[in-house]
Amino acid sequence: MLSLKRILALIFLLLAISYGLYAQEIVHQDAIAFANEIDSASVQLIDVRTPSEYTEGHITKSTLIDWKDQEQFQLAVKKLDKNKPVYLYCRSGRRSTDAGNYLIKQGFKQVFNLEGGIQAWQASGKTVEK
Repeated sequence: MLSLKRILALIFLLLAISYGLYAQEIVHQDAIAFANEIDSASVQLIDVRTPSEYTEGHITKSTLIDWKDQEQFQLAVKKLDKNKPVYLYCRSGRRSTDAGNYLIKQGFKQVFNLEGGIQAWQASGKTVEK
């Protein structure tokens, strides 16, 4: 027969395991790792900057979803596939981190952030499209 302590320990262990399976976090990647992974056709590459910033230069094949326009951002996110990886970037990494946290709360499974944003992308020698 199991003691009360063992039953409680087992319940705690099961809860901890289930939380670990479902708890998601943003993965922050440097420009090289980010570039290597966005070449896959199965990723959703999102620029969360403003339209004017996007026009100044963006990563090829990225889609603009302006984080500052919350109403439009939330509508656009509903059209994304929660089961496909999402790669986010902004100017420096702050807005894309905030957007990534929002996506995690909405149930997205794999969210990646370009550490240092497009500034780090360009500093590493990567090109942008205008």
